[in-house]
Amino acid sequence: MNASVKYIGLQNDKDYIYINSLSSNPATVLTNVYSPADLNLDGKINYNGLGNDKDYLYNTILGSSTVAQKNESLP
Repeated sequence: MNASVKYIGLQNDKDYIYINSLSSNPATVLTNVYSPADLNLDGKINYNGLGNDKDYLYNTILGSSTVAQKNESLP
């Protein structure tokens, strides 16, 4: 993960969850984890199903926009 949050394009966070955290297996669910890929902070990393981190990224963080990008802002 880096200082930019995005859903599509190079180095997007959706693929980071899928490839790096879940080893490209969308059925995998990691539980009791502390990871940057656990976007909704529920202690699980999952790509599909209810409460998945991919949809949380899209709906909550990026406001349902595939082209939106948020950048880190420091105080």
